[in-house]
Amino acid sequence: MKNNLKKGVSFVEMLVYLSVLAIVLIVVVSFLIWMNKASFKTRAQREVFEDVLVALRKIGYELREAEAVYWPTTFSDQLSLASFHYLPSAETLTYLDFSICEQRICFKKESQEPIFITSPKTKVQYLRFDVLGVDSVRMSLSLEHVLADEFLSATSTFSLRNYE
Repeated sequence: MKNNLKKGVSFVEMLVYLSVLAIVLIVVVSFLIWMNKASFKTRAQREVFEDVLVALRKIGYELREAEAVYWPTTFSDQLSLASFHYLPSAETLTYLDFSICEQRICFKKESQEPIFITSPKTKVQYLRFDVLGVDSVRMSLSLEHVLADEFLSATSTFSLRNYE
């Protein structure tokens, strides 16, 4: 008797193979897309956190080293300090300002252009300075990532180092 088995792949076997391959590819591509989104979200969270930390450190440093809060130009969204740092020539006291410039926190030295202390990747949602007596300031801020729906709020209180 002759064996009539044909060698090769049938049409049904080919369809099953392609179906399994398509399912595996869909799972792999979905996983890669999810990983990319998670990476972007984590990066955005880190950038917002770093900007909040930079702002708190810079403003805290200048507050601790300042001579006094300069009342005539201090408002709830702007902090002005009288300081001995960054003195212009022939001056004995200078003024420093922290405020919002173009949706970013900026630092301005007297008679100079403002310097951004937060990156262009974040924008300020909220910035408030509350003077708590003669030598303490509470700062509240909230930053949001420009491209992602990530934000972080922080509040900190700083005291001036007045050694009299």
